[in-house]
Amino acid sequence: FVDASSISARRSATSYWCGVVFAGNTGTLYRNPTLAQDCTIPSGKTLTVAGGHTLTVGSSATLTNNGTIVNDGTLKNDGSIINNGTITNNSAIQNDGSIQNNGAITSSGTVSGNAISGNPVLIAVDYVDNGETKTTSATAITSTTTTWDGSNNGGWYVVQGSVNLDSLVRVTGNVNLILADGATLNVNGGVYIRPDDGTLNIYAQTEGTGKLVAKMSSRRGISGGSITINGGTIESSSSFESDWPIFVDDIAVKGGTVMVNGGDHGIACNGTIEISGGRVEVTDSVGYAISGENVTVSGGTVIANGRAGIYASSSVTIDDGMVNAIGSESAISSEGIVAISGGTVVANSEGQYSSGLKSSYDITISGGQVTATGSSYGIYTTIGVAEISSGTVIATGGSAGIYATFSTGTAGNAFIDASSIRNAGTQNDWSGVIFDGNNGQVYGNPAMAQDCTVPSDKTLTVPSDGTLVVGNGVILTNEGTIANDGVIVNNGTIQNNGRIVNNSTFSNNGIFNGNPIESTQPE
Repeated sequence: FVDASSISARRSATSYWCGVVFAGNTGTLYRNPTLAQDCTIPSGKTLTVAGGHTLTVGSSATLTNNGTIVNDGTLKNDGSIINNGTITNNSAIQNDGSIQNNGAITSSGTVSGNAISGNPVLIAVDYVDNGETKTTSATAITSTTTTWDGSNNGGWYVVQGSVNLDSLVRVTGNVNLILADGATLNVNGGVYIRPDDGTLNIYAQTEGTGKLVAKMSSRRGISGGSITINGGTIESSSSFESDWPIFVDDIAVKGGTVMVNGGDHGIACNGTIEISGGRVEVTDSVGYAISGENVTVSGGTVIANGRAGIYASSSVTIDDGMVNAIGSESAISSEGIVAISGGTVVANSEGQYSSGLKSSYDITISGGQVTATGSSYGIYTTIGVAEISSGTVIATGGSAGIYATFSTGTAGNAFIDASSIRNAGTQNDWSGVIFDGNNGQVYGNPAMAQDCTVPSDKTLTVPSDGTLVVGNGVILTNEGTIANDGVIVNNGTIQNNGRIVNNSTFSNNGIFNGNPIESTQPE
């Protein structure tokens, strides 16, 4: 072990060297030496172990590092290493002796042998954030890592391989958990996020195959503060009706998969649930499958099955994505409002006196494809207004398809197929294509902006003062009968599998397929 301020030697002479040689602040490993004596790398100096080379610390030697070691080869320790500086492991550390880490060890390679004492080894690891692959240094979770602290290395932790934690995990501060591809973390005592300052952000790697399984502790799987899921698979389940698998202040799902089964309320929040991507599946809940003050879906897939599939004390908002909600009392319910502006929504409730969409106040549908079915009502408001201005809506109920003060807005263009409409309001103010039972009518001059179908047992009438426009790119499929006494303008596609009886004006600027028009007037 040579530490020289500088070395003046013929270049050819270095080919005969063997050992650790510092010339100034740069140290080089020559051949594959074994250190047989105690030695120290001073602060400010860097030793590089090149690829294909091995530095061995002998059984009776101690290597103290106050500077930096960059390991691109193999660092084999049979004695003792005291690290007060930085070790960057890009290849392999084999620890058959003792390593006391008082500084920082970051590894993108392998660390094997005896456990390292002191500060945990930081793993150089990739993760995916909003579709972008990033790299960070994270603390590897072991079977004893039950405190996840945001002040430790920026709060970054990683799970590699299979790890079991048999006691409660406590999360303080802002913690970021990476589920490495193929990893499984079984938390048998539950995860508790400290409510006053705790947040847990979960990420995955490129394949997204990492998994966190949170089992029950004090009737909770994951509980406390706020959680954001960006990737990976999160599972929590219970066979007891009183358990709440996930009960937190706020939850955001941006990617990955969340699987919850059983318990009272599957995913419950004191505040807001935001689902913008990934897949959320909550099944067999005795109470509400998904519940919070405000529930927002703007992407992804949501499957929710409980007494109510989705329940909010203030608002349910669906802008995009696919939602399949099943409830014994109501499929989607809010004590405040329900607002749907896009996506595909199926709300099915088959229990006694049940509703598909239910709100104490207003329900507004301004886009999307909505199917609402209940044993009593498809769409029901207690004291509010059901305004359907756009989109395709199928509402079916044993007592009424729509039971509410009903409105289409001033220039609605929705396609509404209701088994019946009660508290219908003033039909003179309606605008759109509206079926009340088997008979449908065009109200005003709506331009269809979404695909729609006239069912086989129903008749749609275009009155003499009405105009039906099939918009560009829109497909109108007719399985029943369309009686045109006004104007039909086709700028999209009409697939006529039933009858179209034209008694007035039909203008075809698009594509017309199927059965010919039965016309008393020229096209």
